[in-house]
Amino acid sequence: MQSTLFIDEALSSGLLLEFNPTSRELEAGALVGALSKLMKWIGRLKGMQSVNQFIEHVLRTFDQYKNIAEDEPPIRIRNDDLLPVMAIHDLQQDIIMLSAAICRALGGDTALLGNLRLNPETPLGGGEAERIEAHTATADEIAEWFARGD
Repeated sequence: MQSTLFIDEALSSGLLLEFNPTSRELEAGALVGALSKLMKWIGRLKGMQSVNQFIEHVLRTFDQYKNIAEDEPPIRIRNDDLLPVMAIHDLQQDIIMLSAAICRALGGDTALLGNLRLNPETPLGGGEAERIEAHTATADEIAEWFARGD
């Protein structure tokens, strides 16, 4: 595993804090926010070691289909089998984008920090997870529904 010591040091040093002339205080700006998110994303990726073993299994499985003739029907793969693979892809892509933006910001160009387009934290991005949760019945609502006999 790679160390994130340099991120820890950068965040704890206070050197990257920005002065806010209105409040006359130091505060965390976009660079500190990007470093914090980078640290979080690296931690999530490190926690996916079992998923990496799963990916190796999936690749071995895919390998058996590489010589299928073109006239064969498409191979069906369950969506939930692909979610871990896509999650790792999204994390790696975000880590690369954050790293590039941080490097540019440290060189004086902070424009990319404000325009980062990272992947949603969940495959159900774009507020979908919130909409699902808003429509998820509680145990009391289910009991009430049963009691009404609808």
